[in-house]
Amino acid sequence: MKALSVRQPYAWFIESGEKEVEYRTWKTDYRGDLLICASTNREPGIVEEFGVEGMKQCPAGVAVCVATLADIQPTEGIWGWILKNPRPVEYFPVKGKLHLFEVDDGLIRFSARRCKTPTELEQEPEFD
Repeated sequence: MKALSVRQPYAWFIESGEKEVEYRTWKTDYRGDLLICASTNREPGIVEEFGVEGMKQCPAGVAVCVATLADIQPTEGIWGWILKNPRPVEYFPVKGKLHLFEVDDGLIRFSARRCKTPTELEQEPEFD
């Protein structure tokens, strides 16, 4: 399956369905299922933004979900990749690469796991 590396927390946002557009400086003619892989590099400030519970939702260096690349639209000098129907997979290690790359289909196992969305985490009451 074709795969795409995405930094955390954005891979989590895609898996949760809260991020439907991934912006890239390049486009592809490919349309169809993409394995979304969380790169080992995380966006700075993720712990401060989402706390420890958020970090549990953000594993690094693993496959997190399959989403359908439905379309690519030009947007202010970059490309908006329209992602639909994210389905979680059992985590397994993946070494990320630039651009699209191939991952053996035999490694992919769909999961019943449901991650909390960033919005759900924001709405949870805080306990002291």
